Amino acid sequence: MMSPRRKDLLNDFVHAAISRAVAGPSADKYALHRFGLNLDTRTAVAGSITADGAFKDESLAFFGSVAEQSVVGQLPLRQVPFDARLTSVATGATGYWTSESAGKALSQVTLSASPLAARKVAAVCAFSDEVMRAAGDAGVALMRNDLIRSCSDSLSAAFLSTAADDGTTPGGILDGVSIVTGNESIQYSLRALMDSFAGDLTRAVWISTPSIYAILAANNHNRVGLNGGFLLGAKAVASRFAPAEHLILVDPELIAIAVNDVQVKSSNNATLQMSDQSGSPLANQSAAEGSPLEPVPTSVVSMFQSNNVAMLAEIAVNWRAQSGAVAAMDCAAWSGGSP
Repeated sequence: MMSPRRKDLLNDFVHAAISRAVAGPSADKYALHRFGLNLDTRTAVAGSITADGAFKDESLAFFGSVAEQSVVGQLPLRQVPFDARLTSVATGATGYWTSESAGKALSQVTLSASPLAARKVAAVCAFSDEVMRAAGDAGVALMRNDLIRSCSDSLSAAFLSTAADDGTTPGGILDGVSIVTGNESIQYSLRALMDSFAGDLTRAVWISTPSIYAILAANNHNRVGLNGGFLLGAKAVASRFAPAEHLILVDPELIAIAVNDVQVKSSNNATLQMSDQSGSPLANQSAAEGSPLEPVPTSVVSMFQSNNVAMLAEIAVNWRAQSGAVAAMDCAAWSGGSP
């Protein structure tokens, strides 16, 4: 349930974007007259609302709502800043017992370090000009919730993918992970997955689809169900973006995440190029320019000609999983399995 304070902050976010889209240069007067929102005291960049200046609280509230609906926000990941070198242990240290007067034994440790660069997830929603101008509480809630859902879906899809970091989208946590094959015995399969897990089981979290958790619930694991829950005492997160018929085990402490700028922009002059590849870049897309290198078979819609307004939400975010942070199992054999 969204708190009243967060709802008010998110509504201010949307109110400001509506005012800039509908009234343009007169957005300050429009926002004050229609929403009671004083933009004169805000230092947001013209045409957008950013995490800088007086909209910091609103931007944090927006990302908080996005995170709550995504897999990313349901895991206690290790928070780090962008571009700071992340040092991980490639080969670990070994401890030794020594007597009081003896020398202390040393073991060689190999470290690897690389920075976590910013990546951007963007969600675009189009609304009619009439909705923008006449939107009451229900219309504002529609815009707010559509932007939040679009961003959270994109985060979850990328986080749970097997794709490598391509310079535009963060690498999925399943990139390079060897998949364990389960058998009809659910208990044996769970043990095999845990045995393959190199992380710390005391802080592990399960991730899977609602259908896999339904199978587990039907086989005497009563604390887990369609919405997740707990499996063998560990938190279980349900997501429709998890690979079908797979069960994932993660150590959140071994996954670093960085989040910074949040922007919400609106425009009634934009031209949108539609794609049916939801959750993924357009074909032949340039990572540097964010646009197709070659013509692709998509439709183009002018916001001005169609009397619509486009709202764009953009979040700077990236993550990286250390080696051993994730284990996964193919559970296809469970369809006719037994406890």
